[in-house]
Amino acid sequence: RYAALRRAIEDLLCQGRASGVFRYDVDPAIECDTLSALFDGLAVAALAEPERFPPGRLEQLIDRQIERLFPPTVTGRRVRRARTKRTR
Repeated sequence: RYAALRRAIEDLLCQGRASGVFRYDVDPAIECDTLSALFDGLAVAALAEPERFPPGRLEQLIDRQIERLFPPTVTGRRVRRARTKRTR
């Protein structure tokens, strides 16, 4: 299951790079490993220190890493993905 999840993440990263959603210099394999390690580390941190890592904080940290994959805009600000309203 873990390998299948990594493959799915890497495929999404490849598609995002090919379509121009992500920067052209994104290496899908490296970013996949980075995101997988981040997810694992945050899961452990949330169990060890739930008051420091509530769900909203976890989402913020993951969003921050993913936002680095987007190309900069003309104004120099990163493109933010549309967020859906969800409970935290």
